[in-house]
Amino acid sequence: MDHIGFAPMQIILAATLDVLGKKEDLGEVLYVKITDLLVNIMECLILHGGRIFPDPPPLSRSEERRQFSKKDDSTLATIDEIESRSNANSIERSQVKTQGSVELTILLGKSKLSEAQSFWKHLKSAPVPSNIVLHNDKSSIGNSSAPGGSDDMNCSVCWKKFGMMTRKHRCRISRRFICDECSTRRIFDNDEEHRVSDGQFLLAKAEELKNTNKMLGAAKVQEQQRKQLKTQEVKQKQSSGGVAARLEQLEAEENAGRDSLFGGMMATVTKALGESESTKDTSQTESDSLAGLSNQLNQTRDVLNERGEKLSTLSDKSDKLVSASQDFAAMAKELNRKSNQGFFSW
Repeated sequence: MDHIGFAPMQIILAATLDVLGKKEDLGEVLYVKITDLLVNIMECLILHGGRIFPDPPPLSRSEERRQFSKKDDSTLATIDEIESRSNANSIERSQVKTQGSVELTILLGKSKLSEAQSFWKHLKSAPVPSNIVLHNDKSSIGNSSAPGGSDDMNCSVCWKKFGMMTRKHRCRISRRFICDECSTRRIFDNDEEHRVSDGQFLLAKAEELKNTNKMLGAAKVQEQQRKQLKTQEVKQKQSSGGVAARLEQLEAEENAGRDSLFGGMMATVTKALGESESTKDTSQTESDSLAGLSNQLNQTRDVLNERGEKLSTLSDKSDKLVSASQDFAAMAKELNRKSNQGFFSW
């Protein structure tokens, strides 16, 4: 309850003011490490919409509604009770401001904080997340003293009181009243921009980043699938080319063997016939020649049968390979078609 109303940036500023007052006690090395850490935290907050110069935190969301509950809902504490219980905290609360401290001004003037401010200022609008509902009606919004509730008298985020200098707006997602400084960014739907709190804008940006990463991941997977298909097609072509070369080699060997077999047989016949003409009177020689010719013909027949069986087996394998190649080509075309359909479905 002593720190109610403090924004994260105001808590860091309060810690920074405390560190600046203890520079001599901490020592130069430890002081530099602590201030660098605080600056890094402030940079992170500014990148997500934190303000360097926030107003001093109020004690309540509205002076007209001075009561708000503790953790135990049965016990109520008023602002007067808090002030009387801890006057020191009230003084610290009033001191949480950047004006008047030279060292704090120098610390907040670091280039990384200025760059963080520029990043947030020029951040583009985010698309409306698919899991939220925009409330464009003008129906009344009930007041609530619960944490994060809305109040028609002051901003539900920074508790700044609405008036002539501070306009009252509605967050189109959370249906809470907010001020200008707490709704600097926009979301768009069908080329129409809508005012939302900076916190709701950050949620929309996170959802946009999530969807972008999902699309990039899907595109990467599809690209890998295309590369795999291309590699498999190349291997398939190389395999088909190897089979064709092997078939040509076997055919050449078969022709050479056939020429050798029939050439030897013709030589044997010619020799036998020649010998038979020159030795007509020698019946034993004719009988031996005919027996040799018969044996040669039987060997030729056996070799031809064996080669015929090999060619038949090779032909069956070639037919199976051609059929498998056709099936693979059809499967590759179908997978490529489905991949293209899946990519453009977004």
